[in-house]
Amino acid sequence: MATRLKEVDIVIVGLGWTGGILAKELSEAGMRVVALERGGMRATNPDFAIPLIRDELKYAVRNALMQNPARDTLTFRHSPSERSLPMRQLGSFLPGEGLGGAGVHWNGVTWRWTGIDHALRSHYEHRYGKAFIPSDMPVQDWPMTYAELEPYYDRFERTAGVSGKAGNVRGVKQDGGNFFEQPRDREYPLPALENSYSQMLFRDATLQAGYHPFPRPLRALRALRLRSQREGEPAHHGHSEGDGAAHLRASHALVGDEGPPRLDEEEGDRRRLHRCCDGAGIRAARVNRRAVRVRDQQRSPDAAVGHRHAVRSGRAEGNRRPELLLPAGRRRGDAVLRGQDLQPVHGERCVRRRARRLSRQRSVRSDGDGRRRRRDDRGRPEQRAPDRLPARAVRNAPMGRGVEESHGDDLDPTYKNVFGQPLLRLTYNFLENDRKVVGYVAQKAAEIARSMKPASMSNPGTLGDYNIVPYQSTHNTGGAIMGASPKDSAVNRYLQSWDVPNVFVVGASAFPHNSAYNPTGPVGALAYWTADAIKTKFRKRPGLLT
Repeated sequence: MATRLKEVDIVIVGLGWTGGILAKELSEAGMRVVALERGGMRATNPDFAIPLIRDELKYAVRNALMQNPARDTLTFRHSPSERSLPMRQLGSFLPGEGLGGAGVHWNGVTWRWTGIDHALRSHYEHRYGKAFIPSDMPVQDWPMTYAELEPYYDRFERTAGVSGKAGNVRGVKQDGGNFFEQPRDREYPLPALENSYSQMLFRDATLQAGYHPFPRPLRALRALRLRSQREGEPAHHGHSEGDGAAHLRASHALVGDEGPPRLDEEEGDRRRLHRCCDGAGIRAARVNRRAVRVRDQQRSPDAAVGHRHAVRSGRAEGNRRPELLLPAGRRRGDAVLRGQDLQPVHGERCVRRRARRLSRQRSVRSDGDGRRRRRDDRGRPEQRAPDRLPARAVRNAPMGRGVEESHGDDLDPTYKNVFGQPLLRLTYNFLENDRKVVGYVAQKAAEIARSMKPASMSNPGTLGDYNIVPYQSTHNTGGAIMGASPKDSAVNRYLQSWDVPNVFVVGASAFPHNSAYNPTGPVGALAYWTADAIKTKFRKRPGLLT
């Protein structure tokens, strides 16, 4: 039996970065907002207070802040010809669950994407001709330009407290900043962090090689919460006409007259709840949000839904037992080359101690497919102890991801979650273009490394098939892409559904392709962009925005 709740203007599903920004912006504009979160409520204190947050076993090993794959997960395959199998424990990426979403394990890296990223097809067709882009790579431009998003990039950087050094202020190049960035209206809100010794080594080596090193933009504030006008109260909860509800799962969306209302399921007692929304429904879309979107599309078909899933290839395969990359004479464990700078690593004693803990073996079980795998006393597959310090000699900088028609999300015909709903099925693998890009960048990184005269160094490997088991990054994009036409996109330039005008799907799911840069910057900018469109356009004249 459904329970009808009080009607509101805005329902937000998922309360991470995008959901939090939208909740604050729209409630401050006087709209009645309710946010639904499938996980629990959290606060800076006590949930992220020291020393509790440094529980490595709870958070780093058991992923207590992340989605529980025993309740809901996805299945994976490299191509349509393969059988998809469930991801039974989190690996390549970590979907968030609870207040804050995947943002709770955000490392603070906050890039603006370049003008090329926003107009990828136009750029390459203009430079190399229309035949340059492979026919199986349906790359398309963003429906808005970098210049249009620049004020929203700036706003997110000030919300998040990002530090850095501008390289282009109003068209004037700035020494020490990102030589390739598009014009920005003003400097970063906070100055760049001081270089560590290892970063100095990298800066000197790249300058000598003729490159343009610059400090990576990072969130510099340790703890930051969106706050309301009422001092001390988080903006996402209780602000103005806003409200929040935890442990509520959006399992179905009503489109038109579908009979009895069935929208939200409370995980505690499985009661059906219905929240009427006069204005808009907003999904802060990540991986499992696509499953809801695809399920809904069974009622309202949309050719673009589920397409263009992309990830970032953060490493080359082949270096299973890499050597340490260290300047001659430096002690082991100081630093390794990772992407664009040198980063400190754990001491060898700490790594060995953790390896012993992870390598305990207790039992052998069958996974149901006839294969027997060793498992520990908690039922998890064994993790073998590394036989040396796990530092990569060369980790190539991730580059832009291509997509092909067979890559995407749909519903698995075999596996279901605990609610009896089909799991999201991910079909994805790296393309030949990806391997060429990674190979090129890995060689460039190796050249820089050799110029530093390391005591030892292993050669860069090659990019194999996409592996969903080891963690790489939670930089999944696509699934409900944006575009200028409903023929090749699920949402328009304001991230508004072409089919259901009062539904906005906000997040990295809107990206038509991935980039060399981390996605948080444009995700935040798009959240402010959409909030502004709802306040100034949709609220005045509900309907499809143009």
